[in-house]
Amino acid sequence: FWYKMDFSFSDSLFLEGLMRGYETLDLLASFFFSSIVLKSFNELNKEGEIKITESKKSRLALYSSIFAVFLLAIIYIGISLVASSNSELLTGLGKGQLLGRLAIKFLGPFGALLSITSVILACLTTAMALVSVFSDYLHFELTKKKISYNKALIFTTIFTFFLSNLSFDALLNLIYPVLQVIYPALIVLSICNILYSKFSFSMVKIPFYGTLLIAFIYRVFFA
Repeated sequence: FWYKMDFSFSDSLFLEGLMRGYETLDLLASFFFSSIVLKSFNELNKEGEIKITESKKSRLALYSSIFAVFLLAIIYIGISLVASSNSELLTGLGKGQLLGRLAIKFLGPFGALLSITSVILACLTTAMALVSVFSDYLHFELTKKKISYNKALIFTTIFTFFLSNLSFDALLNLIYPVLQVIYPALIVLSICNILYSKFSFSMVKIPFYGTLLIAFIYRVFFA
C-alpha cells in the first residue's frame, strides 16, 4: 500500500481541498461544544462538587483541544492517504458514498457495518449537542423565554429532520456558499479571542468584520 503511494499534487487541488475542507464544520461545531463544556464547568462550581478556577478551565480547554486536534489530524490524514491511493475506486461516486466504499473494500461487509455504525453514533452525539444548544438559543436569546424550551426543542428537531432527508451533496451545495463567507471570519474570530484572553488584544470586531466583508466580496465577484 505505502510504496504505491503517489504524494505529488497540483496547487489547484490543494487549494480546492483547503477550501472544501471547510465542509467538515469542525470549527463551527467547536463553538457550540465549547459552550456546553463551559456551562458544565459553571454548574459544577455552583453545586460545589468540584472547584474549577479560570486558570484550570484554560488548561483543561488547551489540553483537550490539543488532544482533539491530534486525533482529527490522524483521522483526516489517514482517510486522505487511503482515498488518494484508490482514486479509481471512487470515480463517479457522490461525496456521501466515498467513506462507505472505502470501508467495504478494506474492512469487508462486517467491518464496514461497524465503521458505519461508529459514524452514525458520532453524528448522533454531534446532533444532540447542536440541537440542545440551538434550542437554548431559541428559548433564551431569540424569543426571550416566550416559548418554552420543550417547544424550541421540538421545533429544532422537526426542522432538522426535514433537512436530514436531503442528500449529502444537496446539503453541501446548500451550505457551501455560506461557509465560504463565514468560515474565514470565524477562524479570525477564534484567533482574536485567544489573543484577547491571553494578551488583552482589544481589536476583535474590526478583524472579524473585515474578514467577513472580504470573504463576501470574494464570494460574490471572484468565486
